[in-house]
Amino acid sequence: MGNLDPAVIQSSKSITLYNCGLTVIENMVFLILKKWDMTVLFGSLFGYLIACLCFLLIGISVQKAMKKEPKQAQLYMQKTSMGRTLIMAVSVFVAIKVSFFNWVAAVIPLFFTRISISLIHLTKKKGE
Repeated sequence: MGNLDPAVIQSSKSITLYNCGLTVIENMVFLILKKWDMTVLFGSLFGYLIACLCFLLIGISVQKAMKKEPKQAQLYMQKTSMGRTLIMAVSVFVAIKVSFFNWVAAVIPLFFTRISISLIHLTKKKGE
């Protein structure tokens, strides 16, 4: 992964794993509700990939910002935040427009990173 900090790599792996579990649960809920089809699978995988990519980009941005002066770091983080928001907005637009994505299934994983972070903190042992 190039010059990525080990903490960025580890955090990204954890989020990717938790997001994957949540994506599986999402598909199971669609299945239980008898709403599951291949568009749900493709949509949820698309949203999962976008969510994981955006989290990785946060880690990369923080790593780069740490090497800047505080004011430049703040501006840099604001700029990269707008970029990630744009990525998510475009992904929602794509999910709505592309017929083989269930757009609802694609949007749901975009919230998984926040849930995953909470779950990681809840399951973390003291001192970790």
